[in-house]
Amino acid sequence: KLTCKTALSDYEGSIRIEPLANFPIVRDLVVDMDGFMNKFRKVKPWIVRAKERAEDMEALNEKGTFSQSPAQLATFKQFSMCINCMLCYSACPVVANEPEFIGPAAIALGHRYNMDSRDEGQDERNEIFRGEGTVFACSYANECSEVCPKGVDPADAEVARRLAEGNAAYEQRFDRVFLVRAAGRDAAEILGLLEQRLTHDDATERAVVRDQLREIALLRLQGALT
Repeated sequence: KLTCKTALSDYEGSIRIEPLANFPIVRDLVVDMDGFMNKFRKVKPWIVRAKERAEDMEALNEKGTFSQSPAQLATFKQFSMCINCMLCYSACPVVANEPEFIGPAAIALGHRYNMDSRDEGQDERNEIFRGEGTVFACSYANECSEVCPKGVDPADAEVARRLAEGNAAYEQRFDRVFLVRAAGRDAAEILGLLEQRLTHDDATERAVVRDQLREIALLRLQGALT
């Protein structure tokens, strides 16, 4: 919890206050944030645009800024609410065991800019995300989302990023898009199926696709009859 918003009157008995876990302690309650900030910088947390596009005045609106619709804003707004409180890093079991893990907030922030319609830096960030100690090191313990005071839900950003990476890998491997019955499954379950199916040979995967098509067709038929 955020100490600035937590009233002591909400608690009874003795209260023990400690510095944030998973950070080097400088003194008393003060922790070293340098590693945290370095991880942020790795994901290029700013809008990246090609120079020639940035200088294209036809792409600017009358106020001199790049236009964005409310719907475009809504796609990433959740992930822009982070206040850098570092609670997600303190709660993350992967950070506890692998200090070099880039961490929940940096992944969510990189995802936020990748989803921004004004940004053109997705390829650069995705190269970083493909490296060791990034999204594929996440254990999906969901502790980061549980403690986030702003509802950013970093775990959701990590799932979305891995789904995007997995879909690209699937299309490259099998020369077709990933097809799965999504009804009744959450994103984490679909991700697990995608990663499992990436291990199939072509014949096995074709058989799975046929089964998925049958399931989808049956669901559509049931929906039409009800």
